[in-house]
Amino acid sequence: MLIKSWLRGPWWDAEGVKHDGPVEGKLLPTNGKHIGIIGIVDAVFGSSISQGFTQRGTPLYLCYPLRQDYPPFLVAIKERYTSPPIISMNLEHWNDKWPRGGVQRLLGHVGNPEEEKEAVIRSLAMRRPSEKDEQTYSADLVGYETASWDMVLNIDPDGCKDVDDIICWREVEDGSIEFAIGIADVAAFIPEGSALDTEASLRASTLYDDGVAVDPMFPTSVSHGCASLLADGAARPVLALVYTLFSGEIVRVRWARLSVRVTTAYTYDSILGSPHAAFLRSTISTVIGGDVGADSHIWIESLMVLYNTSAAMILRGAEAGILRVHEGVKNTEWVGLAALTKCSELAYFGSSGGLYVNGDTKGPTKHEGLGKSMYCHASSPLRRYADLVNQRWLKHLLFGYDRPSTTVSVEQLNARCAAIKTCERLLWFLEHIDVRSITTVSGFVLSVTDKGTKVYCPSLRRCFRGPAGDFIVSQKVTCRIFCDMKVCNLVERYVVQIA
Repeated sequence: MLIKSWLRGPWWDAEGVKHDGPVEGKLLPTNGKHIGIIGIVDAVFGSSISQGFTQRGTPLYLCYPLRQDYPPFLVAIKERYTSPPIISMNLEHWNDKWPRGGVQRLLGHVGNPEEEKEAVIRSLAMRRPSEKDEQTYSADLVGYETASWDMVLNIDPDGCKDVDDIICWREVEDGSIEFAIGIADVAAFIPEGSALDTEASLRASTLYDDGVAVDPMFPTSVSHGCASLLADGAARPVLALVYTLFSGEIVRVRWARLSVRVTTAYTYDSILGSPHAAFLRSTISTVIGGDVGADSHIWIESLMVLYNTSAAMILRGAEAGILRVHEGVKNTEWVGLAALTKCSELAYFGSSGGLYVNGDTKGPTKHEGLGKSMYCHASSPLRRYADLVNQRWLKHLLFGYDRPSTTVSVEQLNARCAAIKTCERLLWFLEHIDVRSITTVSGFVLSVTDKGTKVYCPSLRRCFRGPAGDFIVSQKVTCRIFCDMKVCNLVERYVVQIA
C-alpha cells in the first residue's frame, strides 16, 4: 500500500531503499501492514476538540502514536474519557491531511503507569513465534582452546541472565600470567542468514526496562541459555583478547577462541569484597595503561572499551564490519569533568554516544567521546546485532571462517537503535517519575547549547535535558521534573526545570 510519509529524518522502504525526507512511499518496513499501532487519543471529556465527524456522526480525534516515525492519526471515538485513552489501531487509509486509523482495542489510560509501560513496550517490541523458545542450539567447538584456567568469572548486575562477557586468568609455567577478556561467541550458535539471524537484524538490539530484558534480540533459549556465559559449569565458546603479563608488564597480546566453564558470578558490589578485587584492579590497570580506581563499573567499562577498540583496529584495517563514530565531547573533557564533579562514572560517559558506519567508510572514524581514532561494538553480541556482525568478521579475519556475505544497513540499525533508546527512556520515566508530584534531584551541568542544557543526576544515574540558560559546565544545579498530563505525546510529557 502506497501512502504519504510524514517521517522525521531518513526512512527506508520495504526494499531497503533510503529516503531522506517527506515523500510518497512506504513507512518503515518493521510493520509492513501497519497494524497494531499503539497510540494515545486526545479524547478527554471537557478539554478535547474533535477534528470532524464520520458519516455516521461519530467524533474524530487525533491519536498520537508512541512510535515517532508515524504521524498523528484520525480515529473515531464515541466515548469521552476522564484521561486520554491508549489504543491499538490499524491503518485504514490516508486520503486526507491525516491518516485514518481503525480502533482495534482499548489498552488503558494515561496516568496508569503499568498500562502505559505495557503500551510503550508493545509499540516497539516485535512478535516472536513461541515455538522458537523451545528449540535448542549447539556450537561446534572444534579448534577452540580447552586448557583450564585458574579462575573464570563474570561481573554483572544482580539477576543478569544474558551474560556476554567474562574475565579469566591463569599462571603459566614460566611464571607469566595470562589474562583474558572473553566475549560470548554467539556466531558459533547462530548461522548467518538463518531465521534467527534475520529476526535479530530486524530487532537490532535488546529492549530493556530498567535493566531487565523485556524484548530480547534472541529467544531466551539463546540469550539466557546456550550462548549466555552463566556460572553453571557448562563449556561455552568465547572470542577472547588474551594478555600475557610478566613482572607487571605486557609481553604479548593475542586473539583466541576459548572453550571455558564459568565458575563464579559476581555483582558489581560483591566483587569488591572478594579475594580477587586487588588482583583485578592491579591487572586491569596494567592492561589499560592507567589506574582504574576502586569502582568495579569502571573496571568492566574499561575492559569493554579496550576489547572494542582492539577489534575496531582489525576491522578498519580490512575495511570490513561496522564501526562506531562519535563527534561529541572529547574523552579528556569527560575525564576532567569526572574529577571536577567527583562522579567517576562520567569518565566513560562518551561511550554511549555515536552512530554506526560501514568499516569501509571514506568518512571520519573517530570516536570523540572515548578519544579513540576508531571504535566499534563487538562486546555484546547477545544484545546488539552490530556486535554479532563484527564477531563474524573477526572470526573470518583472524581464524579463516567463511567471509560474511549479508549486507547490513547501518541506517536501519541506527534508526532502530534510536527508537529503542527513546522507548527505554520513556519506560524509565514511567517507573521513576511520579506523575502526581514534582521530582527534585541534584545534578551537574554537562553541556549548554542553544537547544538546551544537559544535566547528569548521580542519584538517578540519568541525564536530563532542560531549557537553555546561563549555566556553566560542571555547575551543580537542581532539576525539577514534572508531568504535563494533558500532553498526548509521551516524549513531550516530561518537563524539566533547571535552577
